Amino acid sequence: VKKGGFSAGAAITTKGSQSPVPTGFFAGSALLDTSINNEGKPDTKSAWGLYARYEGSSGLHGYKVGAAYQRDNGSTYSSILTSTNAPAESKDAYALAAGYSYGSVGFTLGYAKSSIDNSMLPLSQTIPTATGTTTIPYALRTGSSKTLFAALDYKITPKDKVYVSYGNYKRNNSYQFNPLISGEGTVEGTQYTIGYEHALSKRTVIYANARKVANITNDCSAKMRGTTLP
Repeated sequence: VKKGGFSAGAAITTKGSQSPVPTGFFAGSALLDTSINNEGKPDTKSAWGLYARYEGSSGLHGYKVGAAYQRDNGSTYSSILTSTNAPAESKDAYALAAGYSYGSVGFTLGYAKSSIDNSMLPLSQTIPTATGTTTIPYALRTGSSKTLFAALDYKITPKDKVYVSYGNYKRNNSYQFNPLISGEGTVEGTQYTIGYEHALSKRTVIYANARKVANITNDCSAKMRGTTLP
């Protein structure tokens, strides 16, 4: 749907594809599977999304705002070997962004959040193997991530611009390894970028940039019956 500076849309799809990078898991020294589908078997995972945006201008002033939401109906864990329910980093994700420009100078600010809740899944699944059975733990119970992005750009010509940007990402995961032991994990990092873009056409852009990733942290902790383990 598009009217004036306003546009909105919705989509429903089924996804599924094998991991482009061969993956697997071990039971003792035996590699049981090398093609766990990280998006499920084709056409087995339904997902839907919505978006809306508005863009306008007045004299030298330009402004835009947008929002999007996606619901991914896979779980973090596929059914190993017979993967019909695709895993996912998140089930619910949304993004908000806004931009303002004055003449050749533009500023953009964005925020995204995603989350997943696997608390309804069992703690493990027992599957058959060539020599009997093995148990695969489903440790990740809940997870959420937040991303903040800001950029400042300057148009040298209608087709050329330079820009600087800042991004921060943080993810928190909660685990339940067994009925007695739980854990928490946090990953965080910051990225700074300076770059140049040249538009070859309306849809084709070439660019060059330099990035620095800093303040990377990866913390984890475990508890037994509520008591923190060393």
